[in-house]
Amino acid sequence: MKVIRKIVEIDEELCDGCGQCVPMAYPNFHQDFLKGKVVMVGCPKFDDIQEYIHKFVDIFNTADIKSITVVVIEVPCCQCLPMIVKKATEEAKKEISVELVVISARGEVLKKERSAA
Repeated sequence: MKVIRKIVEIDEELCDGCGQCVPMAYPNFHQDFLKGKVVMVGCPKFDDIQEYIHKFVDIFNTADIKSITVVVIEVPCCQCLPMIVKKATEEAKKEISVELVVISARGEVLKKERSAA
């Protein structure tokens, strides 16, 4: 499968934070990050952050989750998603391995780091 893309500069004022630009910016998104995983999409810019934390706590306390991969685009509004996951693991008192992947608007992996939450 070939993805043809044309990305114009991401304008934070116009960005609605939907996260849909990540797979469009990174053509191998599905192959590299989704295979065999459950997908959750969220927007910390427009959604209730505390609600996200509570939902993650519920998930962490219900499911036997061993690891989480958080994939964000480089815009500032996406950068609080890893903090939401970290806060939820702390509140749930769970040790879950978290991998953070930051994708540039040009489709490059800018950062990949793994840590215990």
